[in-house]
Amino acid sequence: MRLPITLLFITLISYCASGQILNVEKFRLDADTSNAILGNIGMTYSFKKQKTNVSRYGGDASVVYLSEKHSYMLLSNLALVNVAESDVVSEGYAHLRLNFFRRNKISIEQFNQIQYDVGRGLSQRALSGVGLRWQAVKSKKMELAIGSGAMFEHEVWSGDTNQITNDFVKSSTVINCNISLAKNVSFLGIAYYQARKYGILNPRITLDTTLLISISKKFSFKNQFTMTYDAAPVIQAGELIYSLESGINYQF
Repeated sequence: MRLPITLLFITLISYCASGQILNVEKFRLDADTSNAILGNIGMTYSFKKQKTNVSRYGGDASVVYLSEKHSYMLLSNLALVNVAESDVVSEGYAHLRLNFFRRNKISIEQFNQIQYDVGRGLSQRALSGVGLRWQAVKSKKMELAIGSGAMFEHEVWSGDTNQITNDFVKSSTVINCNISLAKNVSFLGIAYYQARKYGILNPRITLDTTLLISISKKFSFKNQFTMTYDAAPVIQAGELIYSLESGINYQF
């Protein structure tokens, strides 16, 4: 019980002090911009420590359309993973997030996601949810937003000898932070706390932080750390999974 609470506390402190699984705000969105399409394309390399060590070569793309009142964000990721000296395409996701009345201090978000991770035994995960988003801080140096809502999640896990299917209704709380540390350096971070109704102290916690160092107007180096802690894993793939990625990011 203590570990998820401790992790959440550390996460909250780190976001305040320093500045879907995944970061849905890879770049800063200007509230004064409208009728614009923005996005990122990135290439990364990472090493993941879990039950079986994994080397990962990945690519990701983020696209957002800003209308006068709303925003529409689509993110995708696909990875070539080396497990036990064998290369397989085994990780991927697509995430669609709609933010209605995005200029308001309190707005409405609706999100949908599909995901798979063969290396961990996750054949498929599909979720859909809705919630409120509060823009707690917005300045030239820092943005901090907090969101909370509910979601429905469908999972299919493949174990060594059987297949497990789960359907859950969960609460979903998210903290998002964007800090300008220097002229060419920015920190982006997001943390999720997702739990079932009768398992609020046994959640799935996801942390995603990115440090971007600009080398030109369009290109930047990125170092990304992701971590997932699941207090009640469906199969024995490890409660704590983390990865560190480094790569090049192109913004358009």
